[in-house]
Amino acid sequence: MNNYVFTVTQTGTIDVEANSEEEARSKLEQNIGHFYVVTNNGEQPADDSWEIGDLDEMDDYYYVKEEEV
Repeated sequence: MNNYVFTVTQTGTIDVEANSEEEARSKLEQNIGHFYVVTNNGEQPADDSWEIGDLDEMDDYYYVKEEEV
């Protein structure tokens, strides 16, 4: 019988408050264990198993209602 090995990837988002993208990425890389990852199945503590990717567009997650005049 053959052995097959698959690579799996976790996907989610982490919200980081910072003054710049560079500062946010640095905070996340240095303290990933202090954050929670939001996934399709809820939230879970972040750890080193998560690969930090590109900055996500917030428009996909938040809708801001325009003020009526």
